[in-house]
Amino acid sequence: MTSAYSIHIGTVGQGLWRSPDAGQTWERGEIEVREGTFRALTPYPDAPGRLLAGSDAAGLYRSEDDGGHWQLVDSPMGDRQVWSVTLDPADSETIFAGTRPGAFRSRDGGASWQELPIDVADP
Repeated sequence: MTSAYSIHIGTVGQGLWRSPDAGQTWERGEIEVREGTFRALTPYPDAPGRLLAGSDAAGLYRSEDDGGHWQLVDSPMGDRQVWSVTLDPADSETIFAGTRPGAFRSRDGGASWQELPIDVADP
């Protein structure tokens, strides 16, 4: 029996993985930082197969093909660890990213970013 859903996981040191058949088989997504650490994965609720992933090495990545291929999102977060990513439930073009340190918001799908005025200690 073939399942109608896929599963995605981020790993520490082994990149991004996906199972197109509900966990029966696994494959690594194509991304430039294959051994990177990924702590945040977020699907777009209104666009099946579209995902965001936050990395410790290079910022935020996006997949348009259900995690098969990943592209770096141009953002000011390239030198920060992205530990959380979420979308506004009323407008998926509004993206929030929690970083170490700080937080960012994009209201245009990631074309431009604003650092949010959150008082976070820089370790």
